[in-house]
Amino acid sequence: MTDREVYAKYGAFINRYRGGMPAGFLAAIIAHESGGRENATGDPSLGELGLMQITANFPTTVGVTPAVRAHAEGNIFLGCLEYQIEAARLAVRYPGDIEPGSVDQWKMARLVFALGIGAVSKLVALVGSARFPVILSYVKQHPNITVSGYAPGKVLARTTSVETLWTAGAQITPATVGVPELVPAPAGLTYTLPRNVRLPGPLRMGGAGLVLLGAALLFFWR
Repeated sequence: MTDREVYAKYGAFINRYRGGMPAGFLAAIIAHESGGRENATGDPSLGELGLMQITANFPTTVGVTPAVRAHAEGNIFLGCLEYQIEAARLAVRYPGDIEPGSVDQWKMARLVFALGIGAVSKLVALVGSARFPVILSYVKQHPNITVSGYAPGKVLARTTSVETLWTAGAQITPATVGVPELVPAPAGLTYTLPRNVRLPGPLRMGGAGLVLLGAALLFFWR
């Protein structure tokens, strides 16, 4: 399934849960990760499943059963939520480089999804910057760079794919970005954020999201 076919089929879910991430970028990611196949499987050691290749572990970190990954809406919801969380963490971890609501924030969130936070942290330390263009330039100059056990060429491939997917996504919808958001949950589902993550709520959030946002604000004011 192509990027545009993914967007045509799943665009309603993508736009509902995308938070501050461009919808076209998400459609390109889905096409890349699973080819638009809802039952696609990935790395068995991680239990990757579905449109966005959500690991078996991630749902439990937000209080959701892993079975939710088996359905298109639940998989896209979880994938979008994971990107919001990683983007928010990056802004806290690298405040001098990652500006909330920036293109860099979302490209780096995708890089974390592709390489893992451990590898990205080592890469940032090696390069001396968490700005995506700087990292991209560095890995292109050092194509055989290895971090966290990745084979030569793998870091280059996964880093350059971020830019490729971004460009492809911009051909589907404008690459409009915003800050990471407390995305709404599918009907009948609730979730909780990891304790070290704070997300503002979007105006379009549902009742469950408002409850979570209120709790987060109460915690902050105290």
